[in-house]
Amino acid sequence: MSGDKVSQFKESISRGLTIKESLAFSGISYRAWRTYKKYNPCILEDIEVLKHLPSVKAKFTVTDEIKRGNVAVSQWWLERKNANEFCLKTINENKNDTTINIQMADFSSEKASSKEDTTKEEEIHVS
Repeated sequence: MSGDKVSQFKESISRGLTIKESLAFSGISYRAWRTYKKYNPCILEDIEVLKHLPSVKAKFTVTDEIKRGNVAVSQWWLERKNANEFCLKTINENKNDTTINIQMADFSSEKASSKEDTTKEEEIHVS
């Protein structure tokens, strides 16, 4: 396998493709892959590291938006990372269906700066 193909393979792994997809994208046969892997076992460690790059880049994108003061992204982050504090969930189960009541703080409106109730309630029925 040429250095260009290996670089293309690694780049595609770092963009979230599977090994099979990366092989196809890079034009590398499975036989060539097995041979390369046999003589370059460190490639497997490289792949494990590269698989995490899309998540790392996404986290950077989200945190960059928070630094810019994006209220919607900040609220989204808090509801997921601090769910106990910022996302109140109530689940009521019935025999025939499930009802989920979700209350979330609404930081995006002018109400958030006042002392008015700033929660939204949404009801979802699942059959």
